[in-house]
Amino acid sequence: REYVKTTLHKVYSRVTMLRPVLRKAVMDRLLFFTHTPGAAYVGIAELLEILGAIINGFAVPLQHDHIKILKQCLLPLHSAPVLWAYHMELSFCVLQFAEKDPGVLLDCIVGVLRRWPSFHSRREALFVNELEELIELAQPEEIELVLEPLFFRIARCVSTPHFQVAERALFFWNNEYIVASMSLFSEKVIDLMYPALQNNLDSHWNHSVQSISENVLELLKEMDPEAYDAAARQYDAVQRAQLVHSQRRQERWDAVESMAASAAAKNINTGVSSPDDGGAKARARTGCASDGRDVAEGRTKEMLSIVNDRGGGGDDGCGSESSGGETGLRQLRIGRPRETFYAEMNAVVVPIAKDRSCEEGNHTSSEAAARAKEMEEKHAKHSQYHHQQQQLHGMDLASSRGVESRAESQRSTPQSMSRNLSAIYFDDDLLSVAEETMR
Repeated sequence: REYVKTTLHKVYSRVTMLRPVLRKAVMDRLLFFTHTPGAAYVGIAELLEILGAIINGFAVPLQHDHIKILKQCLLPLHSAPVLWAYHMELSFCVLQFAEKDPGVLLDCIVGVLRRWPSFHSRREALFVNELEELIELAQPEEIELVLEPLFFRIARCVSTPHFQVAERALFFWNNEYIVASMSLFSEKVIDLMYPALQNNLDSHWNHSVQSISENVLELLKEMDPEAYDAAARQYDAVQRAQLVHSQRRQERWDAVESMAASAAAKNINTGVSSPDDGGAKARARTGCASDGRDVAEGRTKEMLSIVNDRGGGGDDGCGSESSGGETGLRQLRIGRPRETFYAEMNAVVVPIAKDRSCEEGNHTSSEAAARAKEMEEKHAKHSQYHHQQQQLHGMDLASSRGVESRAESQRSTPQSMSRNLSAIYFDDDLLSVAEETMR
């Protein structure tokens, strides 16, 4: 890997024509790593090391293609979960851009703040280090432009429970340049930092963080006493308001609990519904359902007996009740012309449907009449359809009898009978209607 890195650097420095191609290849690899979840990070640190040497040789002012490397490749690399594997090389590249062109320094600071990790302490410590190095390169006018988001993030880091991140953020006040820049905007800095520092002093678990926070508070008090006192008064007022709010919320919860207790006592005294009542209702519903099933089974047997009587079921048992509704219907349609079968089915199915709707009482008379009318319309439609088919194909009575005689000859093969005669004598729609009616 070191040999490849050295070779690539030598080719870039000596072959001028290949420089744009090599930069584009490095950018493509970095973009692939950034936007591909789970991509291997092996070799990224070496590429960034080569890129840092390339950036060091850029001419000032920077070209648009060079700035594109910073905005599209380097800053998005801060979002990778394995930032620790190449952060030193990445930070070097970003700082090289900031030193070459101060105009991109704000872009670097904003890009780092925008990609700040929220729940990863190791990465957060790396971001704090890089942010301090960027602030050292910034002028006070540039710091003023990002003052609120910058110190809001520093305050969040100071008040974090992770003591290493908190200590590293508190070490900002060991940097003389940063303290001098803070003194120019002391009022805003104290307003943003005082709550976090006072919270550390009151409740942080680490004694080192508490002692450093106390020292920083003393430093801020010396910097601007008036702003410090105003921030302290505002902090006390916020704490009192939060205490009053929490007391009111607790009172409301106590009132709700007392109301619930009184309602439970009232229900016990008045003897409201017990679980046994629910069981009785469930048993009553079960009994009604069983009665409905008995009625349905009785009507099904009645339908089967009528169909078997009409279909000529005899001693052979083909039309018996045990053979089911479909067997009875098949026996009914064997050996009969299509028109005769439809007429008999209409005479059997429609009255039973009307009787069922009247006896059950679950449907109104209008619904029963509509169902009967629907079945009559289906019967008329089927008759008209088969009449048209006879006219189109020139089917006469003799051909119809020939087909019927062939069906009679196939009685001995029930399988072929069920496959062929169902298509000849009976329409599937009417069969489904009849079976539904029996069910």
